[in-house]
Amino acid sequence: MALVLNDRVKETTTTTGTGTLNLAGAATNFETFVTGIGDGNTVYYAIVHQSAAEFEVGLGTVTDASPDTLSRTTILSSSNSDSAVDFSSGTKDVFCTLPASKTLFKDASGVATISGGTSSTLLIDASTHDSSTANTAILNFGFGHSGSPDAIGFIKLTENGTNSFNGTMTFGVPKNNGSGGSTTNTVLTIDQDGDTTFNSSVTATQFIGDVVNGQATETSFQSSDLIAVYDVSASAIKKGTIANVALQGPTGPTGPTGPSGPSGSAGSDGATGPTGPTGPAGPTGPAGSDGSDGSAGPTGPTGPTGPTGPTGPTGPTGAGISTSSNTQLNSLGAGTAASGTTGEIRATNNITAFYSDPAFKDFLGKIDDALNKVMQLNGYYFKENELAKSLGYNNEGRQVGVNAKEVLEVLPEVVTKAPIDDKYLTVWYEKLVPLLIEAIKELNNKVEKLENGDSSST
Repeated sequence: MALVLNDRVKETTTTTGTGTLNLAGAATNFETFVTGIGDGNTVYYAIVHQSAAEFEVGLGTVTDASPDTLSRTTILSSSNSDSAVDFSSGTKDVFCTLPASKTLFKDASGVATISGGTSSTLLIDASTHDSSTANTAILNFGFGHSGSPDAIGFIKLTENGTNSFNGTMTFGVPKNNGSGGSTTNTVLTIDQDGDTTFNSSVTATQFIGDVVNGQATETSFQSSDLIAVYDVSASAIKKGTIANVALQGPTGPTGPTGPSGPSGSAGSDGATGPTGPTGPAGPTGPAGSDGSDGSAGPTGPTGPTGPTGPTGPTGPTGAGISTSSNTQLNSLGAGTAASGTTGEIRATNNITAFYSDPAFKDFLGKIDDALNKVMQLNGYYFKENELAKSLGYNNEGRQVGVNAKEVLEVLPEVVTKAPIDDKYLTVWYEKLVPLLIEAIKELNNKVEKLENGDSSST
């Protein structure tokens, strides 16, 4: 998972509350978050309500799903005192942004500010140039106090002549004069040949890398010549003669382990252990074979007819479908034969379901702006595609219907998960009737106003 920023990433959503957003598709001339940012990546986002004073800026995670989602992991700023906004109903714009609090920029004085220290702020001034030397740039570092940087170091890059590979790099630190002020700088200079020089005395505490091969080879060393040795007990580098150091060389490493000796003779056998517990009983043996049948006896005389016996008990209920059954059928026919087409129900009369009696309902108001919502829907001719056929549908004819995702945007109460798979959507078509009723009434009001000479509604 990575933090990704991209241009022209914008979608809409109708999700309410403070949770994860369901994304409804890219705006015109924009990309979706899954396309522009990528599944599983994080992104800085902004959410702005189209018709309410609600906004939120934060860091979230993109998930490729049905529908695609954007989690609201970290809130940076919002209309709810920089906390998660409990978004109201309606359409919101969701887009990729770069929060001001996450940017680094230079002010009018050419200083870049990096906040976050416990007592001061790091300031970087890259606007300084050494006017005495051509082709030179200086980068100053300092901690800001009362708005101005106190220099704590600089890096100077100098180009010698016109050759871009011929120059020096200088590192400098102000040298304290004992009164809190800065006098001369302590400077380390590295030229294009790799040579390093200091402008003052240097005490070396550690050398890293090859410091030997660059020296001249000497073949006339004597035992009285001096060499440098690190004294572990004193934690310091000291000098000593070659002869003295050789006499006090370190203890050599432990030698390798010698071979194993021959195996000893076997010891005498131990005493017999106690008797173990009785094991479990073995399984029952197989039944013996049946004996041979005896010879048939003579047939006896027919006896008198006996009286009628009592009525036997009622037999068990046969298998079937009851009101508590959970039954799956291939197809069903009510008053007619089943068609045999998977999932089809055929009936010779009305199918009555659910309820409409107001005794069961707490009405929450009429559907508002119904005509505008209808205008956002479309009626389509369509044919089943390869995905539908792979799931068992086999209607080759031209059909009519709506787009469930368009309906979800204006009337989500009539959209539900498709029975073939929870990943897909379907529409309760009969529940579109209330929307059409209110839309026709709004349209009728407009027509009546026009007939009465009132053009204010158009």
